[in-house]
Amino acid sequence: MSSKDSNRSVSRESGSDHPHTLVVWNPKSRTGSQKNQLRDEIAATEGVRVLEAASPSEVLDSIKLWASRGLKRVVAAGGDGTVSAVATDLLRSGFHHLAFAVLPLGTGNDLARSLRMPLLPEEAWTVCLSGVVHRIDLMRVRSGEDEHFAINMVTGGNTGRYTAVITDEEKQQWGPFCYLRGVVDVLSNLKVFPIEYRVDDGDWHAESILNLFVANGRTSGGGLTVAPEASLTDGHFDVVLIRDGTAVDLASLAVNYAFAGFTQHAMVRHARAKSFELRSPHPFEISIDGDAIEGRTEWRVECLPDQLLAVFGPEQ
Repeated sequence: MSSKDSNRSVSRESGSDHPHTLVVWNPKSRTGSQKNQLRDEIAATEGVRVLEAASPSEVLDSIKLWASRGLKRVVAAGGDGTVSAVATDLLRSGFHHLAFAVLPLGTGNDLARSLRMPLLPEEAWTVCLSGVVHRIDLMRVRSGEDEHFAINMVTGGNTGRYTAVITDEEKQQWGPFCYLRGVVDVLSNLKVFPIEYRVDDGDWHAESILNLFVANGRTSGGGLTVAPEASLTDGHFDVVLIRDGTAVDLASLAVNYAFAGFTQHAMVRHARAKSFELRSPHPFEISIDGDAIEGRTEWRVECLPDQLLAVFGPEQ
């Protein structure tokens, strides 16, 4: 499981001996420890088994065991890190027939938002059992021999450096550019990253960027919309690069985000792609579904279409 929202040392299983649904519950997530009553109600549901505080190997072993006994659905109950880890387990184990659902117990819950899941766990649990199921794309992230999988978002650059000092109201109004509004000193605190990149194995382009988003879903950082047209089911992802510029340019971009389609702004490079490559003269650190990955000088991201069956909430 993700180091970000789990610290597991013991495991506990409760529920049916022949489950149709396995719930991987992370008690270390933001609300996991506060939802004991909900966890107990879920464990008492007929045909449901709860696996709590498990290691990655225990999760995979449980999926294999119960898949042989009629398991139909796996629910990741935790933050984005737990969700990504359970989805990766399903992908690597080849259980493409099992439906995957998200019970949001974390801080960001960005994949849950892209899946239209209610953010109240009690409401989300009902959807986990009854929601419509569609196949979704994943992203494979490679650097040398290292390989990772992402469902929602790969990010890099200044993103996330200032979220702790920005209010929820500012985040709502200004989205991923809220740190440009004077909360921090733009000129002295923003870091510029020189990179080369290419899309779909095309020509290489050089840019100096502030932020990078490779987006399968629409939101990052707890509901900030960074790729308004992204879809989990279209066989592509969106690449959004925020270029360096003057303080006036950046302020204009923030206003454009609040009132119009910011991906058309001159400071933004936007593309829909099936592959994306990045080269950097210095190690470039990225985050995969919220988990920081060691910086490398080269990264490649590829779209893997129709990899998982995922449970969606109702259209809104």
